[in-house]
Amino acid sequence: MRQPAHPQIREAIARLCAGFPGACWPDLDARMVDPTAFIAALTRSRFLATMIPETHGSAGCSGGAAHARMHITGTLLRHGSDVQKARWLPEIAARRLRLQAFGLAEPGSGSGTDTRALATTARRDDEVARKGERLSVALVDLPDSLKQGMTIRPIQTMMNHSTTGIWFDDVPVPAAAGLMVHAAADAHAAGEHCGGEATMAKMLAADASCKAANMRLHTHGGFGFVADHDIGRKFRLPRLCLVAPNCTNLMRAYLAEHVLGLPRSC
Repeated sequence: MRQPAHPQIREAIARLCAGFPGACWPDLDARMVDPTAFIAALTRSRFLATMIPETHGSAGCSGGAAHARMHITGTLLRHGSDVQKARWLPEIAARRLRLQAFGLAEPGSGSGTDTRALATTARRDDEVARKGERLSVALVDLPDSLKQGMTIRPIQTMMNHSTTGIWFDDVPVPAAAGLMVHAAADAHAAGEHCGGEATMAKMLAADASCKAANMRLHTHGGFGFVADHDIGRKFRLPRLCLVAPNCTNLMRAYLAEHVLGLPRSC
């Protein structure tokens, strides 16, 4: 008779699950409560970190079908940037952070069978050639997002999977300034050419600071123009970043030529 693969893992999982007999699950289902004790046990045993490579602080091996949260970790591992993986994967492996949930379907997208039909959009300057290329995954912090336009409403289902409906109303998703700064710094520290990364970091940081300055001025209204409140200075300084030490147009020209490989206009 063929022996089961990875017997040590199977035995360890069996011992862990023995502490959560069938009788405890109907009550959790009835109350629609997340099985936090079970998840904590999986986390302590490091099974929730099995998809994370040892280089990011895990024990190795693969358990992609063991838990939905592993699928989220796998998405980050396969499609996240090096900066994102270095930032989040060690925290997950060390049990200091848990990827809580993921959104996949909408009422008009065939319950997740056609993710290309999703109506939720994120505004960005990049254009793509094919419809499928427009599909992206964004990492958001739930407590912060709930304060900035996200709404979560529970959906009662036949099983206790904490299914909810999520609405995004101009929820900000931090796409790159800080990440680009780290990418440029890493390239510089490694002795690599980092002109493109540094230029993009500068542009993104300047744009982000100007948006923050505009919001600051709008928030204070007329008081923002009063010198004693020191809002005007905080509005002027970020605006300077768009033109000094290099103006945005020159930075775009550099990226077009040296990163995108486009011909010079003159």
